[in-house]
Amino acid sequence: VRIGAGRSRKKPKQPEQDNLPEREHWEAALRYDWKNLTDAPSNVKADVRCVEIAVNQTWKALEYASDGIRDDPVVVLPVVKSCWWALEFVGESARGDDEVAIAALQQNVHAFEYLSTKLRKDLIVVKEAARCDGAALRYASEELRSHRGLVEEAGGDALQYAADSLRNDPALVLQALRAPKGSSTALAYSAELAANREFVMQIVQQDGLSLQYVAPSLKADPSVVLAAIQQNGEALQFAPEKFQDSRKVVEAAVQQNPKALRFASDDLRSDEELVKEVAKSDGSVLEFAADTMRGNRRVVTKAVAQTWEALPFEQVEGGLSRELLLGAVKQDWKAIQEILQKDPNVEEDFLLELAEINPEIVRAEQLCDNAAVARVAVSVNGLMMSYLDEDLQADFELASIAVQQNPDAMDEVHPCLRHEKYLLQIRADGLRRRYRMELRRQKAEAARAEQEECESSSAGEEEDSQEGESAASAEQEEAQDSGEATTGVDVVEHAEIHASEGGESSVGTEDDAVDVPHAGEEPGS
Repeated sequence: VRIGAGRSRKKPKQPEQDNLPEREHWEAALRYDWKNLTDAPSNVKADVRCVEIAVNQTWKALEYASDGIRDDPVVVLPVVKSCWWALEFVGESARGDDEVAIAALQQNVHAFEYLSTKLRKDLIVVKEAARCDGAALRYASEELRSHRGLVEEAGGDALQYAADSLRNDPALVLQALRAPKGSSTALAYSAELAANREFVMQIVQQDGLSLQYVAPSLKADPSVVLAAIQQNGEALQFAPEKFQDSRKVVEAAVQQNPKALRFASDDLRSDEELVKEVAKSDGSVLEFAADTMRGNRRVVTKAVAQTWEALPFEQVEGGLSRELLLGAVKQDWKAIQEILQKDPNVEEDFLLELAEINPEIVRAEQLCDNAAVARVAVSVNGLMMSYLDEDLQADFELASIAVQQNPDAMDEVHPCLRHEKYLLQIRADGLRRRYRMELRRQKAEAARAEQEECESSSAGEEEDSQEGESAASAEQEEAQDSGEATTGVDVVEHAEIHASEGGESSVGTEDDAVDVPHAGEEPGS
């Protein structure tokens, strides 16, 4: 549908006689500052060209235009297109114009608040708005809320504004379930379908969180609850308490989503075997475990080994093993922040070991000024200079180690050292080494590619040769069989013809016998 079809838009006419003697002055003044329209004479505020100059700068200038200008859809349309808030200053007549309305509604459906109420009955206008935001259906008339095509267009959470007959339509509810917005609430607005077991099973298998809106009688059905949590473990939060305390149900939920453990009963969140098993797949669930489990060394070991993110929640008395903490820091440097937060007095030799495993630990605020840790870190990765504090970045020895490890670290040292001849020489040597290594790598790759191509070509030629030999052999055998048969027949026929002409047949005589070749023998052999 083309909006405005059949209507000819005409630009507002200026009076034949120009009633603005000082036009050039006012146009120049408004180009300089639109606010000059505020105190301008009425004939300036009623002048289309002057008003357009002002509103081209800001839609707020429309407030000071004459009533006739603000009521003209042609003038206000581009202003509303630039910002729908301009509707506040649009005249009543223009607020009822469909093009002005659609220009505003495509930006925000709440523009209906300013538009003429008659437009809420206009199918074209409401449908255009619903295409942008299904919530536009809330402003539609009762008649349009019963329009199936419009409700289908709106989809998603717009179903809540539809007529009762459509909210209980299974096809529309399923369509809303697949919508990108409001899908989980599709069942919320249909009490009739929420109590239909067959339909509910179909819904929760596609969206487990819809269990929230299922009728209480069906929430007590184990099959419905299991179907929901198998689709989305987080649906456990909407299940009755008896299911949250059911090991079978909770195990199904955490298998789909380990974090569903937070919705299990206190007893199950205190179950060592269950929590330990869940922690193997997602150690961060330690956050949702009972306090007794956070202090359980066996559970915490499994959790931290899976992810360092379990560290903030562990409460093991005496701390964790050195190997476990090393593994956590190896996963992510942020683990050192948690370690130092719980024990600020970590031994320096352990910190040095951690820096060797993951040099990024110098990014931690507690270590960026530790010279010993920084030395180890930049010897492993020179770019770690960028995370050190300013004093260490200006340390010549550290800078030398960093640039020796990576020539690019020269960009990370303190500016006061970037012109040091020794560092520049180290950087130049490093870049030359890098160039030679890259050249060797490229040559090796080229040689390997050439070798693979040769091998592939040789294999192809050998295969073609074998195929050619096989074909030639087959042809030779076929020709040989054919030749043998033909030769034998020709000899016999020749002998018979010779005898019939009166000559002596050599066939059957002992003295001048002619041997007929057998299969596999050459004639005359």
